[in-house]
Amino acid sequence: MASIQLVTDYLQAIDDRTIITRSIGKDNITQLDAKNCIALLQKHFLKEKNKDYVTWTQLSIFISVYESLFDGFSQCGHFIVEIMQEVNNTQLRINILQTLLQSSDQFTSLSVESVRKNQRSTNEDPVAFSDAIVRWDKSEPFTVVFSDSHDPLFVYKTVDSVSQSLINEFNIFNQVLAEDRLPQQNLLPDYNKLTHAEFFLKLASLSKKYYSKSICPTCFTQFENDIFKWTNCPTNDVLCDPRCGKTALIKFLCQQILDDELAIFRIHAANECSKINSNKRLWVFLDEFNTTPSIGLFKEITCERTLLGEPLPKNLVILGACNPQRRKNPKATFDNDIGIKKDRYETQRLAHIVGSISLLYTVVSIPETMLEYVCDYGYLDPETETKYVRAMLHSCEKLKSDSSWFEKTAVLIKISQQFFREYEDASSVSLRDVARFCRLYNWFLKSICTRELTYSIVPLWLLFHSAISFV
Repeated sequence: MASIQLVTDYLQAIDDRTIITRSIGKDNITQLDAKNCIALLQKHFLKEKNKDYVTWTQLSIFISVYESLFDGFSQCGHFIVEIMQEVNNTQLRINILQTLLQSSDQFTSLSVESVRKNQRSTNEDPVAFSDAIVRWDKSEPFTVVFSDSHDPLFVYKTVDSVSQSLINEFNIFNQVLAEDRLPQQNLLPDYNKLTHAEFFLKLASLSKKYYSKSICPTCFTQFENDIFKWTNCPTNDVLCDPRCGKTALIKFLCQQILDDELAIFRIHAANECSKINSNKRLWVFLDEFNTTPSIGLFKEITCERTLLGEPLPKNLVILGACNPQRRKNPKATFDNDIGIKKDRYETQRLAHIVGSISLLYTVVSIPETMLEYVCDYGYLDPETETKYVRAMLHSCEKLKSDSSWFEKTAVLIKISQQFFREYEDASSVSLRDVARFCRLYNWFLKSICTRELTYSIVPLWLLFHSAISFV
């Protein structure tokens, strides 16, 4: 296979250091025999792995990821051999590739054993979900994606997490460029210090969507070519949508960054599919796919990329979101006369499907093939959550006109979120609750303002009291 040959050719060139002076691309691959290919994959893929839990899926991910990385590297004009020789810094090529290989575990070392224990622990003390799935806040990722113009975009949390040797190589590279009076390249920026506009431009380079287009610097709306510069933002709201949920992020990626189509399928809700441009890449988001006994069908779609045996189109990208298996907090007891009642048959059916009726969500175990693709979306830290809450409260009409009530509202919402985390579970809290409060607040505002009141101006405390009483 061409993908295996490209990956193993790069691995061989990295091992014998010929990558420093040799350019490798899909058009000049050195064909290696099966024995050498196997040896190279074993050396780099199986390193420090528990062989009892190594799967073909992991190997497939390894080959797929590094085929993309190596192919992008071969087309990137920043690191071609001639340029490196011209600036006398050929070591940078191999340092980048070695650093990328050292970070391969982030793609292929998900804790499958822990996840299996977690899924089978409904009758015992479950393994902490944060220990069972790789989480962004507990990992130190380093990789690179290549823009539509083959420019490198390095992915990492902070500059401190980047290899110091690599930072030194980039510094030397820029020093040589400065001596030759060439423009320096900041390929390792501190993303935490970028403005919204600067970060957006980094992301926008992933596609041609914004080539020669005017962009509103506040909400990033794209305008036609005849508008040279846009200065009058129609929303006056950063990114227009302050939500940070999975669906909102995927929508932003597809509609604002990429020129792609998006279809969202909610497993337990009505779905509407608008007309889709078949010439574009289509992202399909399967929301809460592990809440149905038909999860085997979704496993086939995501892992085998087939539907009832028929291959899916190549321009189809599958994403999914699932709920963890969490037990109900014993403190969260409710009156038997409150809530929807389930008959005996429904209770028995639920226990048969999920193995327990004391789970916080009605979920089924994820097929083990799918576990290799699962990662923990994580939670907002308190400081970041507060920023999102304050941003969302700006949608409450007239609330921000009174700074005192605005601050009190933000504090009370934060307290209510913390209460549910302690009383039920961390996953019981969502920014959707904040959005519901904002909608309810505006409903009361509109309702009260249309009535004949004694006062000509509606006191803010009355609106707030009405909304918070119903949340």
